Amino acid sequence: MRLIFLRYGNQAEGLRVHKSITFVLDPEARQMSYKDLKQEKIIVQSSPTVNNTFDTKKKEQSTTIDLALPEEAIMGTESCRIAAFDVYLSKLVMCPIAGDLMGDIITHAVVQSKSLVDQPMADAEEVLGDLGPTVQALLYINESGLANEELAEKGRRFIRHSVVRLLKYRGDGYFKLTPKSKPATWLTAAVLKTLCDASKLTFLDKESLIDKSFSWLAEQVNNQGGTVFEMDWRLAQDSLEYQVMLSAEVLIAVLECERLYFKSQKLACAFNHLRHKILALKAFNTTPSAKE
Repeated sequence: MRLIFLRYGNQAEGLRVHKSITFVLDPEARQMSYKDLKQEKIIVQSSPTVNNTFDTKKKEQSTTIDLALPEEAIMGTESCRIAAFDVYLSKLVMCPIAGDLMGDIITHAVVQSKSLVDQPMADAEEVLGDLGPTVQALLYINESGLANEELAEKGRRFIRHSVVRLLKYRGDGYFKLTPKSKPATWLTAAVLKTLCDASKLTFLDKESLIDKSFSWLAEQVNNQGGTVFEMDWRLAQDSLEYQVMLSAEVLIAVLECERLYFKSQKLACAFNHLRHKILALKAFNTTPSAKE
């Protein structure tokens, strides 16, 4: 799943006006739930600004955005920029549209951090959707030497506020989608990747936040076969593809957080399990019946 950050602007009465819109890009319908499987089109999101529908037959998502430019806007001065953030990979996806993508995300999250912090969040994934791209953008501008002290401080403040919000969805080492949800292995791994990157920008209690969560994550890996256990199946079905994704998510968190020394036996089991699953998935997809 990817979160799309769209920012547009126009000139009105001599002033540059900006507005940011965020919506979910989910063409495989992994995050959607619906009862009527015979339904051809499902309305995912409907508002005066964004209309999001999913075609169950074509497996396509269609998103229409009404920029609603004001009447006093000067024709020809409008512009639009897009950035995408992959929640599962916690990486920015560069879109083939000109513009300062990092600047858009910084404006969306850091500069507007006060209004964002005041907004209620539906679940932990939404909090992560704001925190993840902001951390990546801040790391980028720091490494590029583009950050000033004011922006850096606003970034640190935003990270701290977001981490506090994530704690609402934290249990004994694990993270869950909602306060009443079951522990989610995939979400815990995704959060850990972001927290490891965030710790490069501001102080985080690594022992309590990160080390303890990795201990819990290690407990979800079977000692023998390397299978990774999942308890919250609301957002996915137990399939070969999901097992590959789940194992990869955990291993990516281990690699990006440089925890190769941690639970080495389980790490080796998880690597072998992932390798076998990928080979099995590749074999399945290359069979004549699978192609048909």
